[in-house]
Amino acid sequence: MGVALVLRLYRMDAHGLFIDEIFSVTVMRGTADPQLIAFDSMRPLYFLLLKAWTFFGTSETWMRMFSAVFGVLNVGLVGWLGSLLGGRRTGLIAALLAALAPLEIVQSQQLRMYTLGTCFLLLGSIFLVKALDKTKSAWLFAWVAARVCMVLTLPLTALIMFSDVIAVWHNRVNRQFARVFVGALILWTVAWSPFLLKVLAAAKMPYDAWREYIPSPILSEILSFIIQFTCFPGPFQEYEGSLANNTIAGIYVLFVAPVILAISVAACYFKPKLRYAVFALLPLVIMFLWSQVASPLLVTRYVLFNAPFVYILASVGFCEVWNRFRLLAAGVALIYAFMVSSHIVYVHTHLMQEDWRSILTYVKTHQRPDDKVFIWNYHVKYSMSYYYDGPSKIADMDVTWDDEKNIHVNLKPYVASGAAQRFWLITRVVHPGWTEFYRGYNKYKTHVLQEFNVLDYRQVGLADVFLVTLKETR
Repeated sequence: MGVALVLRLYRMDAHGLFIDEIFSVTVMRGTADPQLIAFDSMRPLYFLLLKAWTFFGTSETWMRMFSAVFGVLNVGLVGWLGSLLGGRRTGLIAALLAALAPLEIVQSQQLRMYTLGTCFLLLGSIFLVKALDKTKSAWLFAWVAARVCMVLTLPLTALIMFSDVIAVWHNRVNRQFARVFVGALILWTVAWSPFLLKVLAAAKMPYDAWREYIPSPILSEILSFIIQFTCFPGPFQEYEGSLANNTIAGIYVLFVAPVILAISVAACYFKPKLRYAVFALLPLVIMFLWSQVASPLLVTRYVLFNAPFVYILASVGFCEVWNRFRLLAAGVALIYAFMVSSHIVYVHTHLMQEDWRSILTYVKTHQRPDDKVFIWNYHVKYSMSYYYDGPSKIADMDVTWDDEKNIHVNLKPYVASGAAQRFWLITRVVHPGWTEFYRGYNKYKTHVLQEFNVLDYRQVGLADVFLVTLKETR
């Protein structure tokens, strides 16, 4: 856990907040867009606990440490759950995987609710495993309390309840235990039902509309997410590396990780307690099926709560290989060590999200009093005031699409009569791996270059920053 703490605190303050982190702060303070406050009302516990945390400090580093604390705690909880399911060695290796996982480091350095939600999920799973192991229904009260806190922090984690039900059914518990479990399940449903209505309402809000542009996932993406959890810093769509790194990554993705996970699943046949870790991956399947008929849910940060069970299964698979083929296991460990170390370095030396502190500081430093600033995002007048106190009002960029799916940016209504008005146009850089988003992003850049006089352009904090005038005003 000491290693986990160091990796999560290192360079935590190296960059400013990205848009979702600003959302967290403004919702917590009650200064966010009212529509966003309504959207986030489905997960109130995170904001209540974050507000309590800010009684002791309000710096960005301190607020981010809220996530880091639970990120480190999760390492210990993964080890505890792994020990309960597969023994001490399984738990230790699973905890090591969690401590080193680049995705976990990234989320622990961001001011978001994912590490807290995972913490409550792990606690609930530990309590359920203990209840099943000892057939003591008293543990179920701790389980239901943890599960209520879990969904009030991260609603998608409710899908783990299907895994819990299967685990209880699979263990063929006695009638008294089954009755208490059903009662606890009803209690959980009643406690969450008012917030479930908020979840359904949130699906219709613009803050969730971006998922409509993600293509429906294919079946192999379930496996890709499982592999991502172990040693990659983000989605495969954003992966970049040297030739050597890409070669070893290919070996890891195509051979090492799938084989280890397959061995671990096979081992669960002989170790019934470990089957809970397999059942716990059911949410990935449910989200995949949902994504075929509605807006896709298979987004890396959304499914990260499944990662602890992947660490446990990977640990089981490695132990099985170690017991039979020491040399092969050593090779697997070396490949993993190379991959995870290079990606930890990447996480600490590259921006993983846009840095609005750097972006808006650059604009403030170079703008004139009568310049206008436009950002392509949601209701920015509420969020960007967190960093921006310059002479201009920041507004949402007026972006429209025509019937041929071409982008148009309309600035004419904002031009003062007879003035050579300057405009700052800001949008987040899109990685080529996100094909549909990247296509729209390129159309936007092409439109700006063709339709406006570009006085200045540069990338700042993972954002494109254009300074333009209308061509008619030259």
